[in-house]
Amino acid sequence: MTCLKEETARTFWVSPDIGYSFSNSRGMSGGLLILWKEEKVEVISSFKGDGFLGIKVIWKGDCYYVVNVYSSCESNKKRILWNELLRLKDVFVDGEWILGGDFNVIKERRERKGRSGLVNHLEAGLFEDVINKSLLVDVPCKGKKFSWYSGDGKFISRIDRVLVAANVKEWLKFKVKGRGDFVLKEKLRLLKDKLREWNRDVFSKYDLEMEEGVRDLNWADGRLEVEMDADLIGDIVEKRREASSRIWRNLKIKENMILQKSRLRWIKEGDANKRRSCE
Repeated sequence: MTCLKEETARTFWVSPDIGYSFSNSRGMSGGLLILWKEEKVEVISSFKGDGFLGIKVIWKGDCYYVVNVYSSCESNKKRILWNELLRLKDVFVDGEWILGGDFNVIKERRERKGRSGLVNHLEAGLFEDVINKSLLVDVPCKGKKFSWYSGDGKFISRIDRVLVAANVKEWLKFKVKGRGDFVLKEKLRLLKDKLREWNRDVFSKYDLEMEEGVRDLNWADGRLEVEMDADLIGDIVEKRREASSRIWRNLKIKENMILQKSRLRWIKEGDANKRRSCE
C-alpha cells in the first residue's frame, strides 16, 4: 500500500490552511483524497471503506456528509459498495449527503458510446434502484456529457457522477413577516405548495419518459417488420430492449411512489379513526 505524506497532499491545492483525509491505494489504483479549506468548513470526523472515503463537516451551521467514491470494475464489489453506502446513509441521518466520484457504472445506454461499449442492463438497473433508495438526485451533466474516453477516442462513457440531496430545507427559508403563529402557518402553506409542485414535476418526468419509451418501442416494432439487414436488425433489437427497460423502470418507480402515498394516507386516516374511537 502507498501512504500519502502531508507535504505531498498540500501540493494539490496551494493554500496555507488546507486539511486533508486520505485512503491508501492498493497497488497502482484505488487511493482516495479529500481536501478542504479549514477556514471554510469544520471537519468533525472521517470514515472510509473499500471504494469510498468520507468526511462529516459543518458548513454554515449545517451538517454534511461528503463522500468520495472510486468503485471497482467487478460487479460483486460494486454491489457491496452500494449496499455499504446505503447502510451508512441510514445510520448517519443528522446531515445532508453528497456522493461523488467514479462509480464505474452507467444508468442507461445513452451514457455510453462506441462499438465495444457493451451495456450490463442488470447492473445499470440495480444502480438506478440504489439511487432511488438513497433519496439522492443524480446531478445532470452540463457541457460534456461523458467523463471517460478511451485512448483512441472510440469508446466514451459517463462513469463519474455526483449525487446530492434534494434540499427541502431551503424551502423553509421563505421570508414571511407577522406574528409567530401566522409566520409558521404561512411557511407551512408555502412548503405544501412547493411539495405539490415538486410532486407534479417528478410524476410528469416519469410520464414523459414512459411516453418516449412507448414511441421508441412502437418505432422498433415497425422497423423489425420490414427490415432485412441483419446488422440493422441487431441495432433495432437493442433499441427496443432499451425502450422496454425504460418503460418498466419508470412504471416501477411510479408504483413505489404511489404505494408510499397510500401508506401515508392509511396511517393518517388510521390515526384519525383511532382518535375518534377513543373519544
